Amino acid sequence: MLKYILVAVVVYYLLIARAFFTTWLSVFQQDTQLTSEEKFLAIVILILSTVLWPFVLPLAYLELLRKNSKILPE
Repeated sequence: MLKYILVAVVVYYLLIARAFFTTWLSVFQQDTQLTSEEKFLAIVILILSTVLWPFVLPLAYLELLRKNSKILPE
């Protein structure tokens, strides 16, 4: 039973990671004015944020709430 739960969690993680990677990759590809150094940094950030999405996503959401709401303190 625990094996199936672990497999389900890993599959869920990989599906979400793939979705984030493809979305963020398309955003980076739309920016045509990046220098080669900026492109390298963008790829590094893309890989790190894809691997660490369980941490990145809530933090990004909280930052979005702070900018658009007076509820959360800055």
